[in-house]
Amino acid sequence: MFGDRMAGNYSRQVKLSDGSIRKIDLHPVVMDGEPLVEVKVANAGKDSLVYLKPNGATYRDSLLVSVTPAPASQETRSAAGSR
Repeated sequence: MFGDRMAGNYSRQVKLSDGSIRKIDLHPVVMDGEPLVEVKVANAGKDSLVYLKPNGATYRDSLLVSVTPAPASQETRSAAGSR
């Protein structure tokens, strides 16, 4: 899922090089006022759950999942007064 953009909830099934399949579910959450992404990876009935901060990464069940904020659009930068 290299470079996929997430808007709201995100779900995807991926096949790894060894032929195994993982289902990834990402959900934006706020915990103690901090924005996080809930990452659930399902592997043959065994689920793992982790919470990532922006620019966070986790390696679960032979799968690397990283979360990076998308660059601000030109409109957003202009509205914020940056150039």
